Amino acid sequence: MGLPEYPESREILIEDQKLFEEKFSSMKTLASDYKFTNLFLWGKARGYSASMLDGHILVFYEKEGKKFFFQPMGPEAWKVIKSVLDKEPEATFVRVTEEGVKNLEGLRVEEDRDNFDYVYEREKLVKLDGAKFYPKRSFAEKAMKYNPEIRETCEEGCLELQDEWCRERECKLKPELNEENTAVYTLFMEKKDLWVSFVSIVIDGKVAAFAAGEELNKDTFVVWFEKGNTKYKGIYQLINREFAKRIPEKYKYINREQDLGIEGLRKAKLSYYPACMVKKYTVRK
Repeated sequence: MGLPEYPESREILIEDQKLFEEKFSSMKTLASDYKFTNLFLWGKARGYSASMLDGHILVFYEKEGKKFFFQPMGPEAWKVIKSVLDKEPEATFVRVTEEGVKNLEGLRVEEDRDNFDYVYEREKLVKLDGAKFYPKRSFAEKAMKYNPEIRETCEEGCLELQDEWCRERECKLKPELNEENTAVYTLFMEKKDLWVSFVSIVIDGKVAAFAAGEELNKDTFVVWFEKGNTKYKGIYQLINREFAKRIPEKYKYINREQDLGIEGLRKAKLSYYPACMVKKYTVRK
């Protein structure tokens, strides 16, 4: 079943994966937002709708009575952005890439720093060499004292960890964490049909951390989720390193997504010294 022509739309289905991947490849971007897995998982959590317009995939959602579009997926996004804003001048385009904002004269284009992706050199995350990585290396080694077992799978114990993580942070009372929880559950329910790899850390027979990610392009891997039980000191530094170790060497870079403007998350991501940032923009009439 293909996508309907805009303004008709429907939810994103697992059967759409091939079409989305073809359009994503044509975008030639490092922005993680447009990978099928990301749109599918968060689409279940946030109610994304999808349609086709002039050969491009349009993904959008509504919030507080306003419509928000992602960058049209295809070779001439700027044409579709202008076309949509001519028809719906109150709409907003979010997380538009540097390529996507070309040729948008006459429109308001603003940097969206909170949604810049952090991209790292894979080898540096594996080795953690040098003085600047000493704190990360030290914490990872502290976690090794728990005699962890590293597995390249993630079974029932991973969802048990997710449940525990959410109980501690009262996810049900916080919309953004509740949406993330839905996305994580969708990942595990649909993982047999998604192209996602997992690594988990087991301590004393229980999952203490897990990470999930997949190929973004031929030389970049993306990490979708990373969760750990903080009663084990250094567990996040360890899962970060162990996941990077198990990413094939052909991938030179790892995209670890955005900080969403969260101060602590931004500090943590910057402390791993990104090789580059993937800029994104908001576009309005």
